[in-house]
Amino acid sequence: MIETALKFVGLLCSGLAAGITVCVFLAGRAFAGSGQFYTELMQMLNRALTVPAPLLGAVALLAIAVDAALLFKRGGGVAAWLGVAAVVLSVAAAALTKLGHFPINDQILTWDPANPPADWIAVQAKWSALHVARTISAVGSFALFLLGALVRR
Repeated sequence: MIETALKFVGLLCSGLAAGITVCVFLAGRAFAGSGQFYTELMQMLNRALTVPAPLLGAVALLAIAVDAALLFKRGGGVAAWLGVAAVVLSVAAAALTKLGHFPINDQILTWDPANPPADWIAVQAKWSALHVARTISAVGSFALFLLGALVRR
């Protein structure tokens, strides 16, 4: 029963977290524009997602890690190793968020949308590169955990 609950929570939270990263990625590509628009968009996204997105990622990481540990306790197998790989990618996504995005997000929140700094394009490029890596990590973690759930059926 606990393993089913862990699998459900891990899949739900990692799927939602990965979906958020994909949506932000697509929104950033679709709404490229002026420094004013970029600043307004990023400030809105930061206010909306700074708490729920990392929380979903943390719950997913915990559920996936405990699930993988329980699988190893029962003898491992492919599903356990897929869980370990999902944990590694989830940790990578969390590290990118904490060490890369949070400092940049804090900087963007101080900007005046009507007068963004002269280097806003360089900041946007750095943030976007980090976000591509985070999106790949989050989606990869979800996909590996999902695959692990399917192979143990």
